[in-house]
Amino acid sequence: MCIVVESQCLKCQKSVKSLQLGFTLIELMVTIAVMGIIASLATPSLNRQLANQRVNDSASKIANALKEAKTESFLRKGEIKVTYNTIDNSLIIADAKNSEISKYTLNKRSQITMTPSTPVVITFNQGRRANEVIFKICDSAAYDETPREVKVDAIANVNVNVSTTGTC
Repeated sequence: MCIVVESQCLKCQKSVKSLQLGFTLIELMVTIAVMGIIASLATPSLNRQLANQRVNDSASKIANALKEAKTESFLRKGEIKVTYNTIDNSLIIADAKNSEISKYTLNKRSQITMTPSTPVVITFNQGRRANEVIFKICDSAAYDETPREVKVDAIANVNVNVSTTGTC
């Protein structure tokens, strides 16, 4: 405990003016350097996490669009088409007369590949499909994100899985 009398500390024998309040320039520079190192280590992990989030978002939108088309085909007791538009990266759900029911816009950085690649239009007729279609979703960034697959089987079951067939 210091008792100040006439700008002198009685026990520590220092003047009050020599007691430091605040930080020195060197302490601030070291703190900023440490924060920069921590930020540079965290950036790749954050970018990978964002890429995974974009992939998951696009996969869930594709699955929701396919499930909606299946439900609509039951409700309308007819044919419902899901068209993948490669230009604006969207899925359009339409009835047999090509009247748009709804549109799902996917992330612009999502890269979608379909297997087989020929059917850009997937048709549901009262909930049934003719063949299996697999959507593989990746991100356009060069990060090691986990690709996702959305599968529609012959009886129109829609499943979202982690891709087991390599990386993006």
